[in-house]
Amino acid sequence: MGVTSIRLQDDLDKSLADIPRLTTLSHLGRKTQRAPNPDVVSDLSTGAYIVRYLILEDEAHVLRIWHKREDRASL
Repeated sequence: MGVTSIRLQDDLDKSLADIPRLTTLSHLGRKTQRAPNPDVVSDLSTGAYIVRYLILEDEAHVLRIWHKREDRASL
């Protein structure tokens, strides 16, 4: 693995550290108005990434992760 790959993996690891907390802190993200049911689908902006997740009872389901610079027009 090259230096760039290691750095990217480290950035991703740090950015996504909040994901395990979504179950107990589901309010961390912002409601996603473009979702079919915006009451249960949220986006969490963390580091250079955005995590879209669904909260059902006491479970958090990650639906998608993308880089903030990614073209979101197709989402």
